[in-house]
Amino acid sequence: MVTSLVTVGLTGALATDPVPPTTSQDESVTVPASGTATGPDWQAVAADVRHSVVALDVSTPAGPGQGSGLVLDTDGNVLTNDHVVSGAVDGGLDVTLSDGRVLPATVTGSDPTTDLAVVTLVDPPDDLHPAVLGDSDALAVGAAVMAVGNPLGLDSTVTTGIVSALDRPVA
Repeated sequence: MVTSLVTVGLTGALATDPVPPTTSQDESVTVPASGTATGPDWQAVAADVRHSVVALDVSTPAGPGQGSGLVLDTDGNVLTNDHVVSGAVDGGLDVTLSDGRVLPATVTGSDPTTDLAVVTLVDPPDDLHPAVLGDSDALAVGAAVMAVGNPLGLDSTVTTGIVSALDRPVA
């Protein structure tokens, strides 16, 4: 993709400002890039976060729902999406840990505007694995990122990509 962008940029410049031909065919342009040739060790990152990712099963008047969450601390607080837990009936929220244990939880905070919610395990076990979170203020366009979760009940799903933009409101 970087090559395409560089190529498009160079093509546009050449179309408006013709450059006289040179006699040397050995000239090349080097475009510096950050990062390593291999990038992050995605397998190691996935292994590190695997025990912090949970699945949520929700009962609502409209029917059952599923989602993903991330263990925030040893007190049993789990970050998830508001749309996953909004409308949950009392006693209708279960969290499945990475080892398969199913634990009841309650919604303790939610923000529909940002689509974030926190649920808390009713009786958190002593062996929770909180995720180590990064600094979102340090993100930059083009930075490598990984998404992990349990979409549609498919546990341990991992995908990678890049930050495509910052500070874009989502309606």
